[in-house]
Amino acid sequence: MNKTMRICFILVIILFLSSASFPVMTQPQENKDDDEQFEMNYRYRSEYSAVNSESTEDNEITFDHGQIGPDNVNKDNLENPKSIGSDGGLMDSAWPMKCQNQRHTSQSPYSTEDNPNTEKWRFGTSSDIESSPVVDRDGIVYVASVSDATLHALYPNGTEKWSYQAGSLIWSTPALAFDGTIYFTSFDGNLYALNSSDGRFKWKATGGASISSSPAIGNNGTIYFGSMTGGHGYRIYAINPNGTEKWSYPTDYIITSDPAIGEDGTVYIGSGDSGMYALYPNGTLRWRFDTGDYIKGSASISNDGVIYFNSWDNYLYAVYPNGTLKWKTDVGYGTSGSAAIADDGTIYFFTVTLNAYYPENGTLKWSLDIGGNGGNISPAISTDGTIYVGNHEGKCIVAVNPDGTEKWRKEICNLRVVSSPIIAEDGTVYIGSSSIDENYDWYGTLHAFGNGNQKKLELLNPEEGKIHLFSIPIMNSFSGNTVIIGSCKVIADVLSPEELNRVEFSIDGDVKFSISNPPYSWVMSEWYGTYILSTHILKVEAFYKGGCHWAEGLDFWYLHFRRN
Repeated sequence: MNKTMRICFILVIILFLSSASFPVMTQPQENKDDDEQFEMNYRYRSEYSAVNSESTEDNEITFDHGQIGPDNVNKDNLENPKSIGSDGGLMDSAWPMKCQNQRHTSQSPYSTEDNPNTEKWRFGTSSDIESSPVVDRDGIVYVASVSDATLHALYPNGTEKWSYQAGSLIWSTPALAFDGTIYFTSFDGNLYALNSSDGRFKWKATGGASISSSPAIGNNGTIYFGSMTGGHGYRIYAINPNGTEKWSYPTDYIITSDPAIGEDGTVYIGSGDSGMYALYPNGTLRWRFDTGDYIKGSASISNDGVIYFNSWDNYLYAVYPNGTLKWKTDVGYGTSGSAAIADDGTIYFFTVTLNAYYPENGTLKWSLDIGGNGGNISPAISTDGTIYVGNHEGKCIVAVNPDGTEKWRKEICNLRVVSSPIIAEDGTVYIGSSSIDENYDWYGTLHAFGNGNQKKLELLNPEEGKIHLFSIPIMNSFSGNTVIIGSCKVIADVLSPEELNRVEFSIDGDVKFSISNPPYSWVMSEWYGTYILSTHILKVEAFYKGGCHWAEGLDFWYLHFRRN
């Protein structure tokens, strides 16, 4: 082939590639059944039941259900809850448990007004992140990844402090006690207690049941949660700070709801038997409120004691502290999330839209369609009034003004966001996400939005949507495809290079080049795969000290005549 013919051939290829439809990597369809989470739990349980944790036999506490239950409780022994912040109670930090506090208002005591909405770092996990992070009084962030059953502790700069692997899946959000103990439940049927400073194992309480309910800590240090399955039935548990059982109360079906605790110590938790249970601190029933379907989500309690919760009968309920109905409103979709309660009493609830309701009668104040559905997401509210919410199908985090207008949004993954956002003392917003790689393996990421040094990279060349001839972008592609003809220099710009370990360049998941010092570039100079002309996935990933990482990539058409 002479030079003229080669040029003509290349021009024909350019015209073809710039107008061709680009193949899109298909992603597995999500289960749309009402019992999506329940079914997924069992799928994961069978797949990951072999996950092992360190031996803890000497500290394992097994419950004897022949000697417990509401009939055995001393009904005269009602507890006198201590004040918040006392020894044994909830930690006095920015976000110590699910939905921020015992009443699950998801209301932060800190402002995000100075938050630049910039993602400053990402911490990657080897499996999906479904639950929410928490933050201790030193700013340490704790987050669990589901399938690898690992709890991670991260410094505020995204560097990992320690990690701990449980016996099976971790669906729950941890809870931090005033004395520094961190509690979380696992699908292996255990409540774990660790020393939050170093991840040291303290004890685990074993009930022989699968658990996805997030623990709540009472003012006197009691830990509450619900169970899903097991030979002992479906129960609401109260555990002493030393790991011994205080009491348990049976329900008629599985419990995925997280307990909320009222000012008087009453424990509120929903069940799959359609009931919202209110239990005195001694484990006796105060009342049960029945709805028309499964209650997967958790209760939220306002300053005046009204309890708000959603049922899969598609209603959001407001119930007085005595168990009588105040109002209910049709939200059109049942979710596993919780309502957030603003300072002025406004109720924020995410179903297929983010809705704001007046607390007096449940009428709609405003509604914002942000795409997707609520899943098990609970909004977070800062003191400046901004509402933060994850977007399940939109794969993003969205910030909303208190008047219902969208403030900003950032796409953060390629699969889904079901983790609820939280707010730290410095105004940083943390949220988890789940993604899928080119091999269809799931992985998770904790994202930090706020001020501080960014740990990220930017892919400078090749440019998305351009046709490149020997590294040089010569024109826009008619169809938006990225097209590369001949050898191409891949160039990345890395932020915070002083904290960098290495930069990797990959094609179709196969690492081709790694470098630790600038300039961060690599030359593609041969064809990949079987054919001279094919599509590929380019990924450039920066790995920082302590576990932070940032990846950028693109799909592209590639034509090269040199065979490797």
